[in-house]
Amino acid sequence: VRTEDLVVGTGPEVKAGDCLVTNYVRAVAAEPSKTQSSWDKGQGLRFEVGSGQVIEGWDQGIAGMRVGGRREIVVPAALAYGSKGAAPDIPPDANLVFVVDAVAIQ
Repeated sequence: VRTEDLVVGTGPEVKAGDCLVTNYVRAVAAEPSKTQSSWDKGQGLRFEVGSGQVIEGWDQGIAGMRVGGRREIVVPAALAYGSKGAAPDIPPDANLVFVVDAVAIQ
């Protein structure tokens, strides 16, 4: 997993066990148009960090962010959907790119 902080937040640091609310955009690395966006849905994604509720690459890439921050996370296929992919948007063996905003810890 490769991460780059685009905006460093000023809030608390995200750690395993935190219930985090995020907004995000997802794209397949080889096809840079977005495949999913929480902003389009009008609802952020809420999950417990480190609990396996999201793909493994997210759990690894989110840890250490600060609330209020924005991070780009590049997730290799092995830590995303692997050789099966996730039809219809994610082909097999696809690396994924996310831009994630850490909105709040609840």
